[in-house]
Amino acid sequence: MPCIHLTSKNDPVLAAYTQLTAHQLQSRGNPSSAKLILESQFVIKTALERGYPLESILVCREHFDTLMSTLEPFTAAISELPIYTLPKEEMSTLVGFSVHRGYFACMPRPSRRTVASLNLNSASLICVLETISDVSNIGALFRSAAAFGVDGIILNASCADPYNRRSVRTSMGAVLSLPWAQAASATSHTWAADTACVLSSHGFVNIACALDDNAMSLNAVQMQSFSKKALWFGSEGWGLSQEARAACDMSVMIPMQRGIDSLNVAASSAVFFWECARSAR
Repeated sequence: MPCIHLTSKNDPVLAAYTQLTAHQLQSRGNPSSAKLILESQFVIKTALERGYPLESILVCREHFDTLMSTLEPFTAAISELPIYTLPKEEMSTLVGFSVHRGYFACMPRPSRRTVASLNLNSASLICVLETISDVSNIGALFRSAAAFGVDGIILNASCADPYNRRSVRTSMGAVLSLPWAQAASATSHTWAADTACVLSSHGFVNIACALDDNAMSLNAVQMQSFSKKALWFGSEGWGLSQEARAACDMSVMIPMQRGIDSLNVAASSAVFFWECARSAR
């Protein structure tokens, strides 16, 4: 594998890592050239385990040997990759803070999936997201979903990009291992009804995780009584839309104390996922 020692983060070969914005990395006008930036040894290892092809690796020079040791099982997959190194001082200015380790990789951005590509026949727990705009929330939610056995995630078109580099990092690579898709009719007002209809046709009970007057307490709901569940979560500011709530079969809320009316969506979804995982045992 060619190891190329660089002296400056401004070297043109590092453009994908240092110069391209999130929008430019998506390259919507030319999807075949779109890129995805991976950060951390764990995320790079996850991508290789899942068979994703890398285009290059960038590592802090002082930690080159550590990374190569971690990636030793994937020697064949990375044998032809250029592996760029930078001194620690340059790597720190690249990421904006002092780094003890710096591990990055660049890969082609995976093509967007449709709901039809999810294996809904065998799935028992699906998550549906509406207009969740914070990339860190998306990443944290994916991480919890993977940890607690969610089978797939459906996002409407207004959600933040799961392939944003911060989402990928926050998810600990879960956006690469957990199947997800964009909802059909994503740009219309009927996306929620259409998605709920598809899920219902595969035997799912659609559950709005929302604060509303008709919501049941999570304590009172026997999650194990539903063999196939689709949990719906809405935006950070106002939760699920009326259209999404109307498309669901029921609403469920987490009981709160001490004057707190709600949790951040990354936290509330983890509570729901855990409850579903616990009740399935």
